[in-house]
Amino acid sequence: MLIALDQLSKKGSIASKSDFVEQAIKRELKQKRDEWLSKEFAKAAKDPLLAQDVNDVQKDFKYIDSEFV
Repeated sequence: MLIALDQLSKKGSIASKSDFVEQAIKRELKQKRDEWLSKEFAKAAKDPLLAQDVNDVQKDFKYIDSEFV
């Protein structure tokens, strides 16, 4: 990997090795965070208490929301 990184740097394909590594880490962290959020949303979608809360809030705001439509 280091050889490939050196080659990219020498060719001018990347601004700097440090920037490349930083961006790669940021992409990986974002991907892991997105995966985690997807799992959490999937769990939440199956939670009957959350579903009831959402329904209750929708009922509470039914008339208020209709004023803006």
